[in-house]
Amino acid sequence: TKLNASDLHSIQLLKKKKIIGFAVQNDLARLAEMGQLLDETDLFDLQTHAAPLLQTKSPGLSLTVRHFFDGQHLDKTLQCSDWHRRPLTEEQRTYAALDAAVLPHLYLRLQQQQQQQQQQQ
Repeated sequence: TKLNASDLHSIQLLKKKKIIGFAVQNDLARLAEMGQLLDETDLFDLQTHAAPLLQTKSPGLSLTVRHFFDGQHLDKTLQCSDWHRRPLTEEQRTYAALDAAVLPHLYLRLQQQQQQQQQQQ
């Protein structure tokens, strides 16, 4: 698909953020335990920004993907698998990669929907 002006604007906004995540509070706490502190001003939590559009307090990633990608299903069955065990299984690595790969696309869709709502008001 071709990028339009809105996509290019969203990509420029995205470049200003160093980190995109989804429901990142637990991740931030774990990083802090390891001595890795992040500047939260560089963080864009998609869950926080999607919640008002989905009219729910804390939507899951699967629900958010389903909303923004016309009913597409994001399999979350490995979410509760043993992530402390090493090495991770191939299925866990694929699961984690897909969760991460969907975030920039979700960011663009979220920005588009927010812009549409602003224009309708």
